[in-house]
Amino acid sequence: IAGEYKTALDLLRDVLTYDTNTPVIRLLLAIVGVELAVALQDTALLDRMMNDEALELAFSSHEPGRIAPIVAAYAKVLIARGDSLRAAKLIGRGIAVMNEADHAFDLLALAARYGAPADAVRARSLLEVRMKLPHHGVAQAYMALWHAYDAKRRRARDKAEMHAKEAARLFARLKRRHQQTEAIALSGNMAV
Repeated sequence: IAGEYKTALDLLRDVLTYDTNTPVIRLLLAIVGVELAVALQDTALLDRMMNDEALELAFSSHEPGRIAPIVAAYAKVLIARGDSLRAAKLIGRGIAVMNEADHAFDLLALAARYGAPADAVRARSLLEVRMKLPHHGVAQAYMALWHAYDAKRRRARDKAEMHAKEAARLFARLKRRHQQTEAIALSGNMAV
């Protein structure tokens, strides 16, 4: 989240030296490892960390806080690989078990562009509910990102760029450099 990828990679490598193989550790390693591999564009790390077994462990936990992060990370990989159809199915499967926005922010934003229309509407609704609660800065930033993805889906280039820049500004204020970088990339890459 802080964007300190080298430190995160060092910590991940250290954790991988231990012979701990509980389901929750495997799941957390997949979430962090895949997200880090995507950020660093490290295909070797991605191949090592991404596996369908961890994804199914998340779904079998029935815990939205475990499901949403891994679904979002895996969907980003599928999208980068050009497999938007499979990403949409995975996003739909994840959105179906979400009952609140907390811990699902990345997934909710991705649903605006890559999910089915009904999933995008549900994602927006969950963000709107969260924005009505106190301490909603993160939800506000992700709502701006949701709008950027939605505008991109509708091929509204100027609106997509405006919302992506707003999301980047809000993430910067929250010191969420990883998400800020993603929003900047979205605002700078407005080809639809």
